Parts: sequence; structure tokens; C-alpha cells
Amino acid sequence: MEDHMKGLWSPQIKNLLQKHSGGTDWEMLERDLRSLISGCLDEKLDEQRMQNILSDLQHTFIAPEPPSQYQSKSDSGESKSDEAIVNQEFFQLLKRLGLQSHYPRKMGVGDFCTICKISLQDSQPSKDTELPLYFLQRLLTVDYQVRYLTCRDDSKPKLASLPQTTAKEHKHSDYFEQFFDDLEEAAPEGANRDGHVHPMDLQMAIFHCADDFLRQTLATKLAFCQLALPLLVPNPCTSRIEFPLYALSQIQRSWKEVEKSGKQTGTKSYNNKLIFQAQTPIVSFIRIGSSASSSKSQLLNALLSKRKHDTFFHRHCRGSTRERLLMEGVVEIAWYCPRGSPDDTFECCVAFCNLHGDARDHGAQLQFLQEISAVNVALVSELEHMDNRGKKLLQELLQSQRPLICLLAEKENVSAGQVSKNIKIGIKNRNEAELMDQLAKNIRDLLELRSNPHLSLDACVDKARQHGFIVDIDQPACVTAKAKAKELVDLLKKEKLSEIKSQLLPLQGKLWYQWCKKDKELTRLQEKRNKSIEQHRSQIENEKNAIRRKQLEQAFPLNPLMKSFLGFLQAQPADTKKYFLQWMKVFMDELSCGHLEELRRDYHKLWSEIRTGKKTRKRPRLMLICRVAWMPSLTKSTIHPLAWSTF
Repeated sequence: MEDHMKGLWSPQIKNLLQKHSGGTDWEMLERDLRSLISGCLDEKLDEQRMQNILSDLQHTFIAPEPPSQYQSKSDSGESKSDEAIVNQEFFQLLKRLGLQSHYPRKMGVGDFCTICKISLQDSQPSKDTELPLYFLQRLLTVDYQVRYLTCRDDSKPKLASLPQTTAKEHKHSDYFEQFFDDLEEAAPEGANRDGHVHPMDLQMAIFHCADDFLRQTLATKLAFCQLALPLLVPNPCTSRIEFPLYALSQIQRSWKEVEKSGKQTGTKSYNNKLIFQAQTPIVSFIRIGSSASSSKSQLLNALLSKRKHDTFFHRHCRGSTRERLLMEGVVEIAWYCPRGSPDDTFECCVAFCNLHGDARDHGAQLQFLQEISAVNVALVSELEHMDNRGKKLLQELLQSQRPLICLLAEKENVSAGQVSKNIKIGIKNRNEAELMDQLAKNIRDLLELRSNPHLSLDACVDKARQHGFIVDIDQPACVTAKAKAKELVDLLKKEKLSEIKSQLLPLQGKLWYQWCKKDKELTRLQEKRNKSIEQHRSQIENEKNAIRRKQLEQAFPLNPLMKSFLGFLQAQPADTKKYFLQWMKVFMDELSCGHLEELRRDYHKLWSEIRTGKKTRKRPRLMLICRVAWMPSLTKSTIHPLAWSTF
């Protein structure tokens, strides 16, 4: 029509038809045309509406506030030069790794999310200054072997060609002494093998240099690799202890709990949530004394994984050295998430904490773990020669309200008697599989006691503050962002989620679904009928533009939620915006997690029925018909609830 009437339409008619192009409301088109004929159509209506929208946006986007003078990158009032005097070894490590300019907490995500020579090749670093970037680049690709990263050592001498000895020389009486004398002379040379940087010192050095957002990225990637995460971190310069809750706030875990009745098992609940909000029992592992034969972290790994995955780094891992600088007093945490299968070690999600170092030297961490733990497990060595501090500590653990399992490193056979809720197990020369079965059974039995607490990491924050720990979410920028996010999400809690979305989030409704459908049609041109491809594309584009105009009419004037949301983003500095968006995600996920769990439970129930019917192989044709019939019903029953239960 436009080609036939080219040059004959007035601008008013052209604008009016463009406004209704692709639409199906013919009555409104007819009404506007009659108004145009009668001279009653306001030609400036759309222009005035756009002016109102622009004015509304200008009032919403006020001038941003100047950046805050608060520097969260320093955990104490001491200057960097003062800290350097206190701990020269730490700064020598930073200098060796090339991180001295990033301390304290000056390294961001942009410092390693770059395309460079290291990111384009799969090789091993040749010098210590390359280690941090190699570590971050490999961690970004979720390579769990990144924790064993060390420098390539090209200085090791190759085995020299030795002169062949005759049988007479072998029979010489001095050959035995000469052979072992050579070993003694080579010992000092072999001692230099521990000269490389300990892998966990590398990880913790990066952690101390990272800002909150890089720490969150590190923790998330380490969690993807099924590796332990830092929970309590002593500052190497001030000795103050950090509780990095914000770094753990993006980690999500899934697990399935089952309830057993006789030989049958049924799904009790399916959980998929942010792990720092999950209420789980906490089992803490500590060491009292120095055990040369048993590794606490290695025992924990065997308990958590039957497939020999090193969740916690231990002395026998590749790259480990006798000397480590930054792991003393660090508490790491990992979670056991059951799959809902009969061979699960634990039937519910359990958090395991691991205090590195001798517990006698880390009283603050130990006291905190005693308060939050449901069960304490202590690896005890040198029991007969233990000093008074160790005996006093053991006495406090035995008299505590929390159950205690004592793993005696120097005892083989210990009487199986159990005193109340305290258990002792001898682990010397024990079969590992049998020991793990016994330890897992004891922990399961103790976790079933009703007096044992189930805590989330979010609930542990108050206890951390009481102990004087530094909590990263207490920074002013994070506090401001969290309060604003909570205020906005509270508006969404006033009514049902399905109703409030149509009012406060109008662009997520039916019009958005229609626009996406038309956008898909644009790349899958079908039903052309008598139209050319160009005409068909033009029609779809016009329909998309018409839907966009309707969305614009629905979105403006801005409702209080969107005004406040956009205004806060415009007015705040960059760090506060990042905190704000993360807390918005956390709080909005809370609104929908209950609905999603129900939908997932229904999905798994239906899928289990299909799999059960498939295994029986009875009447396969009927089963095929049932499966075909169930899929449309599954689609109809889940798409609409899913759309109105999430954001």
C-alpha cells in the first residue's frame, strides 16, 4: 500500500499508520482516523508523551555522589610501611610473586581477565612473578589442578653418566661405606628442593591482595573445582582475623535428601540454594600436637570423597613443601552434598571446617569453631608427652556440650567404650576404608542428637563480630547497598509474586513473551504465503516495534520500585553498585527458592516415574504413548508457574 500511495500521504496520515503498523487493534486505528478527519486528533500527543518520559528519566537520574573516602582495603590503622616492618617474610613473598603493588586489597577482576600470551598458551610458568597470573587464568577455566601450580625447574641436574664398575670393585670392602657416604654428601643439595613457593601460599597471597569482588570470583571458581574455601583468614601483618562472608555469597550448591523406611528410600527434599544461607550441621577438624604419620586434611579428603579428590590441600599433595607461610591459623570450609543415592556417606548437607596448624596456637579460631560446630573431631598426637596447654584444651573439649571424637595418632587398639557423647578412635596402622566407615558412622550418630545446632554462615556473622573478627560485609559501601536492596525487595513481598510482577515489573509480562516470539520468527521465516521475504521481515519488524511502543506505555511513568532502583544506580559509586546488584540477586532468589524447589520436586518425581517404567520394559508401546502424553502436560504445568515464580 505504501508503494502505491507513495507521495500522496500527508505526514499526519503517515505517522498515524506507522503508529499502528503491525497492530491488530483495528477499532483504535479507525477511531484515530475518524479523529484525524474531524480534526480532533492531537498531533502532539506522542511528542508530549515522549517529553514526559524524558522528563521523568531526568528527575530519576540525579547527579552521582562523590566517591567515598572510606578505604576498605586496609584492615587496620597502620600504614603499609608499618606493616612491612612487622612481617618482612610476607612482603618478601609478595615481592617474589610480583604482588607488592597490589597489597593490600588492590587487585581487581580486571587485572587478570585479559587476553595475553599466558592466556593463549598451555604451559608452566618459568619464574615466580608469573605464578599469580597463571594461577588466575587457569582458575578462570575451572582447572582444579591449578592448586598444584609451581614453576618449571630447569636447573635440576640430569643424571650423570657413571663409570661402570667391575665385579671386583663391587666386592671391595669399602664399597658399602662409599655408597652411603655419597648419599650423606648429597643431602644438602636435595634440601634445596623445597625452594619453590608453596601452592597454598600462592593462593593466600592472591587472596590478601584481592578486593572483595575478586575474592568472590576466586571463591566461586574454587567451589566449582570442589576445593576448600577460606572461612577464617588471619591477617599476616596485623594478626586480626577476617571472616569473608561476601566472598562466599555467590556460591550455589544442590543436594537431594532422602528418608529411608526399611529397604525403600524416598526423596525428602531437593535443595538448590546459596550455600551461605543454608542451615547445615558443622563438623570441625582440629589438630593437637604434631603428627608425623597422620594428616588431618588427608583424613578429611577420604571422608568427603571416595574418589580420592583432594578437597583440602595436605602434606602429600604435589608441590607441597615443609615450610608454609600463610596457612597457619587459616580455617577452610567445604560441604558434603548428598546425591540422594543409597551409598551417600551422609543423608543431609554437612559443612566441614579444617583448622590448619596446632590448635593450641590459635585460640580465637578454636573458640569460634566450638561455638558453631555440631561435632568436634580432634587429631591428637604425643598424648603421653603433651604439655599443660594441650591437656587443658583437651579437658575443655571433653567438658564441652558439643560431642567430641578423638583420633589418637599413636594408638592402634583403643577400647570401644563410649563415654556419653565423646568417642576415641585409634588410627595407627588402620585400614583407611575401615577407619573412614567407622568415623563416618560415628559422625552420623552424633549429628542425629537433637541438641546439635544447624547454622548457616549468615547466622555465624554475629558470633564472628563478638570475637572481634573483621567481617567484609560490614564495610560502609556494602552496608548501604545491602540496606537499599532489602528496602526494594520488601516492596515485592507485599503481595503474591505473580501479582506484584505485573505491577512493579511490567516488562516481564505478556508483551515481553510476544516480543521474544516475534524475534524468533524473524530468524525462522515461515508461513510466507503470498509475501516476499522482504515483506515478511518488514511486517515482523513493524510488529516488534509496535510491541516495544506498548511496553513503553506500560513502563512509564516509572513506578516507585524502578525509580528507586535506577536512581540508586545512577547516584552511587562503582563499588556500591556492584555490592547493590549482588544483594539484589541474593534477596530476589530468596523470594523464588521455595517455588522452584516444589517445581524441581515435581520434575524429579515425573522423571523417576518415566525411568522406572523404562526399566520394567513392560508394554513399551504404552510407555511411549504415556511419555509423549506427559511431555505436553509437563510443559503446560511448569512454564506458567516458573514464569510467575522467578525473576
